[in-house]
Amino acid sequence: WSLPTALSLLAWYVFAPQCLSTLATVRRETNSWRYPLIMAGYLFAMAWVASFATFHIATAIAARGA
Repeated sequence: WSLPTALSLLAWYVFAPQCLSTLATVRRETNSWRYPLIMAGYLFAMAWVASFATFHIATAIAARGA
């Protein structure tokens, strides 16, 4: 993997929902699938945006230095 890809993957893991048991607990506490799905969607979207931005910024920096 290239450096931008590795950094992008690291950014993904910072924001992606890691703990499904947390989502299950929210489901049990709220008696609804609404909030766990909102949480998961929000975290996946934020992870994607962070990963996308990190990849493109790292690629731009690498191209400038070469």
